[in-house]
Amino acid sequence: MPPEELERRTKEITETITQLEQIIVSDTERLRKVETLSKLATGGKKPDYDKLTDQELRDMFDVGIKSTTINNLPDGTDSNTGLVKGQHPHSTMGVMESGLDSSTMTREELVTAVDDLLKHNNYDIQPMVLAEAQIMMISAGSAAMDGNVEKVMFDNMNLESEEGEGYKNEEVGKQLKQLKSNSKEFAKTVENTSTSIIQGALHKQLGAAEGKSAEEVAQIIQHAKGRMDATDMSGGTKSVAKVKDQKLDLSKANLKGVDLSKSDLTGITIDPRTLSQAKGVSQVRGVDPSVKMAALAYQNIDKMKAEFDKLKNPSILDRIKSIIHGGIEGAKENLTKKMDQAKMDVLKLMDPALVETMRKQNLKSIDDLQNRQGELLSSERQYTKAEQQLQSAHVTKVVAESPFGEGLSSKERRELRTIEKESRKVMSKTEGAHDEYQKNESEIESLKRNTSVRETLGSKEKTGQEVPKVGQSQGAKMK
Repeated sequence: MPPEELERRTKEITETITQLEQIIVSDTERLRKVETLSKLATGGKKPDYDKLTDQELRDMFDVGIKSTTINNLPDGTDSNTGLVKGQHPHSTMGVMESGLDSSTMTREELVTAVDDLLKHNNYDIQPMVLAEAQIMMISAGSAAMDGNVEKVMFDNMNLESEEGEGYKNEEVGKQLKQLKSNSKEFAKTVENTSTSIIQGALHKQLGAAEGKSAEEVAQIIQHAKGRMDATDMSGGTKSVAKVKDQKLDLSKANLKGVDLSKSDLTGITIDPRTLSQAKGVSQVRGVDPSVKMAALAYQNIDKMKAEFDKLKNPSILDRIKSIIHGGIEGAKENLTKKMDQAKMDVLKLMDPALVETMRKQNLKSIDDLQNRQGELLSSERQYTKAEQQLQSAHVTKVVAESPFGEGLSSKERRELRTIEKESRKVMSKTEGAHDEYQKNESEIESLKRNTSVRETLGSKEKTGQEVPKVGQSQGAKMK
């Protein structure tokens, strides 16, 4: 091959490599922007725009407002005459014709554009409908990448073959190796983003599913699973990216009151604590028996905890029932022992590594809460002092005005009223911090008990047949 031809073809290959590397960078950034669109599913409520960053608003404008896949604001075009009438300024056509650019728009302008779209949809864009639109955008932008990478590698292989045995361009070889690695990483990012989008939509749907029938809930879950198994990115309808070797994860989802009795969770990861929030745990399909057992045990623990909390302000009936345990404190101690035993039963089902992970998580949570308590301590002390002053003023007034008291002078009454007024003012100002402080104290106490139980369990040798590990449904743990 003439040197000029070799140089020309080598240059074409290196230029293609550079172009593909640039596309990977820009498409990776585009994936991040598309994922941001998930925040448009606000569940029928106007979003708190103060919680959205400027970058998130720009992302929503760039890949949402400018996209016909997402933006359904009227462009005013008459399909019969082609005339434009009543075009919304933030429709895709309106934005294009006006030349609006997120990089030069103010925050207020970006908020107005996003809010116009949400308001047009009654602030109720359905999470899975939005997710499918997002995946469509991802698929359209990334489907050809693998083919383009294979083509440039094939072109280089042909060039080496034509040049004869022994010809190798080491620099081009290094660039191709890096391109192949980057394209694999990009493909993984596509899969992770697709999973995150679908999973996020499913979490939102289930978070709003309390009160829905078991059949409706089952349909929501089945639909999400179907999205995960849909058309491959490289061909077909490209309606959704196929996510290979990835599983939906319902761990930490809000399943409070959600009826799973008709649902099939085969292939879905879920932890027993999350599952315990739901109804119909015994009937749900596709969940490892050990996960069910642990979830049911957690439900029993929650019932006992509710009983324990009730004893903090016991009724007459509670006091009567507690006689068998020697009184309220005895009843509390009895419930604490039962809860600790139930937690031991749950942990015996779990893999030791998972137990250790949970123990470390508890210790970190305790540390974080204690740091927060330090921040709240000043307000808590102010609240406690004001509460004591208010109670003291009340007692002083009651005693002074009783048949055995000497009454109050006008000056003393004014002083007491001032104390009461100032105390209530301080309590009102610090009430939020006080409530959080008290809640954190209870949480720290609970976490310490849980950690103690796990340490006790971890110190014992396990014998006998291995117990199935908790943390995945049946399909999710199969290889």
